[in-house]
Amino acid sequence: MQSRVSNNNRSQLMLIICGCLSVVLYLYWLSQSTDYAEATLFDLWFIGFVAAFISFCCWYYFHRGYKSTSIDLFTKKHLFCVLFFALLFRLIGFFVFPILEDDFYRFLWDGRLLIEEGSPYGIPPSRFFADATLSDKFNDILGNINHPDVSTIYGPILQWLFALAYLIAPGELWPLKMIMVLADIGIIAAILFMLKLRNASYYHIILYAWSPLIIKEFVVSIHPDVISVLFLLLGIILSYKGLIYWSAVILALAVSSKIFAFIAVPLLLGFAVKRWLVFIAVCVVVSIPLGLKAAWIPDGLVAMATHWFFNAPLYSLLTLDIFSSLLSFNAIKILLLSIFSCIWFYFFFLKSLNENPLTIRGDYLFLFFFLCLPALNAWYLVWLLPFAVIWPTRWAWVASFSILLSYGSGINLASTDVDLYEQLPLFFVIQYLLILLAMGLDIVEAKKKLL
Repeated sequence: MQSRVSNNNRSQLMLIICGCLSVVLYLYWLSQSTDYAEATLFDLWFIGFVAAFISFCCWYYFHRGYKSTSIDLFTKKHLFCVLFFALLFRLIGFFVFPILEDDFYRFLWDGRLLIEEGSPYGIPPSRFFADATLSDKFNDILGNINHPDVSTIYGPILQWLFALAYLIAPGELWPLKMIMVLADIGIIAAILFMLKLRNASYYHIILYAWSPLIIKEFVVSIHPDVISVLFLLLGIILSYKGLIYWSAVILALAVSSKIFAFIAVPLLLGFAVKRWLVFIAVCVVVSIPLGLKAAWIPDGLVAMATHWFFNAPLYSLLTLDIFSSLLSFNAIKILLLSIFSCIWFYFFFLKSLNENPLTIRGDYLFLFFFLCLPALNAWYLVWLLPFAVIWPTRWAWVASFSILLSYGSGINLASTDVDLYEQLPLFFVIQYLLILLAMGLDIVEAKKKLL
């Protein structure tokens, strides 16, 4: 008994020391990023990689103890300590100016368009370049929007949230940050609840709650995917609890935030016609004021799907000279989406054999989906990482820090040798070699368990 108490005290002290070290790291971000383009690529990578190493060490400490003794060493005090530091990291990140990002200018602009123009869809920012009525603040915001000739790509629920932020404080970041931070905290709560439902130890929450990728992309850089992911997790929980119609409502909000969520919806709604009718009705209601067709098939999303290419391993492989003479870019899209369709039907089949929604392997489902896309941004990983807390794998959490290497592009390197949004090949190769190595180790370990 005394030994157990001593171990608990040591592990508590270890969490406190690691948490304090991470606080220092995030305070460094705060000191280096108080305005646009102040933080450097080194600032991102140094803090991201070191903070990831710290979080993995903490997780592995409890994981090793659990595997060797079959005793859960993670107590309520440990959970409180982890959550305390997770909130502290997010509090610091709240005051950090977005690092190596400019997407937030679009969010601020979309909020203004909805309130002032009635809808942001089909209206490219460039149309307002000669508008003399704009305030200095919104002139600055307009001048920093990337791809100003392309109208917005974001779903109706996000547009309503952008508009809410505009009403609270026009052109200010803090209302948007508040919304994203609350959604991120909601995801932590949802993951803890799902761990409880699966009778899994809470120590796994360290992986998500202390992940520097999550803090950087959603607290610091306020990418809105967390909104949709939160709704998706809530939809899964409600479905598990038997609240099937409420689940349909929440899943509709998830898809209305970002279309990615639809990949999981049929697995949860199945063939229940009434649930689908509720789902469709909610999707229609939230988008009608913005224009039904414009909201669901926005010009910007079509343009992105047609032309955008970034950090996509399979596309990069198939566009090499050896294949390019055989397959056009559009043919590659059709091929990969066809492959994913087959994979998706396999997941749907598995779900039909086990109706428990908590068994959906969202980590692999979204992994295969992203591999078949022509663009794989760092923040997309939030779609699979909550599931990778429930089913921890090396590849998912190695990806959570190696994907930061995708920021090694021309715009961040200030290089004249590569285009603005072109990655340096060295960083691209290292990023995916690390993930492949982790996958290999996962496969070896899985085979050992079968022997």
